[in-house]
Amino acid sequence: MIYLIYGEDRFRRQLRLKELGNDEDFKIHDASKLEDICSILNQGNSLFDSNNKQNLIFKNLSIFAEKQEDKYIKFFLETISNQSKTIVLEAESVKATTKLFKELKQVKECKIEQFKKFKSWEQKECLQWLSQALKDNSDIKVSTPDLREFIDYIGCEDSAHLYKEIERVAFIHNPLKISHLKEYCLSNYDVFEFIKYLASNQQVKAINELQKIKKDKLQENNLGLLSLLQSNLDTFKTVLLLSQEKFSDDQIASVLNIKSGRVYHLKKDSRNMNLVHIEKLLEKLLDYELRIKTGSLKFLDALSLLVHA
Repeated sequence: MIYLIYGEDRFRRQLRLKELGNDEDFKIHDASKLEDICSILNQGNSLFDSNNKQNLIFKNLSIFAEKQEDKYIKFFLETISNQSKTIVLEAESVKATTKLFKELKQVKECKIEQFKKFKSWEQKECLQWLSQALKDNSDIKVSTPDLREFIDYIGCEDSAHLYKEIERVAFIHNPLKISHLKEYCLSNYDVFEFIKYLASNQQVKAINELQKIKKDKLQENNLGLLSLLQSNLDTFKTVLLLSQEKFSDDQIASVLNIKSGRVYHLKKDSRNMNLVHIEKLLEKLLDYELRIKTGSLKFLDALSLLVHA
């Protein structure tokens, strides 16, 4: 089977690639020329090649956005027709007028999927996609009316932002309700960005985000935010520890009791974090939490102390 995955919505393309590669053994290549792809495909045709049965993903292709010579198009079509493996072609831009695209559309075994960015008025289409994406890639429970209201508030043009905000709040609230999403995602500050800056020891950025939080009177003694801090730092610590031990995404997901689709984003968020720093933050957080509950430390002062830890 051959898949052509394209469109300017990079996040949805990435999700689709992960779905296709979830249960299969895929080798990923970056190839800029049609002849390079043919060369890689032909290398795997040898009976003596250990990778001859390995499925292939060709990412970041530009071949569908430019004119190709007929001889290479013919060679490419002949090459893919002789393949028993799954081949995935991924591109951001495709010109429907190019001969290569027109020829590929005629290939019976080829499935073409386009991922356009949602327009501001396409709330219904966005809701359908987001509902299905959450079912396929996460264990998050959220009602359709709450999702619809969240899309109305946030807008539907940025699919990655919508998905990730829901994913992050679900770490502390699951089942997830619109009230939770409003509390953390619809303010003038970003609690999750603050936590990431704190965990990656980016003091200046963390201080700037903290100043925004301090302006919100509702955050003067928000122990829910304290719990969110603890939960996210614990998660980052676990991801870092298991990644060091070479655990796979599926194994990490099993430990965290989440679906493997969420691990990709956690690893990406934690790649600039230091395990020792996170452990230090967690230790201080326990001390500050006790002092807050006994009245010897104010909540927002505790956040300031954490930033400078």
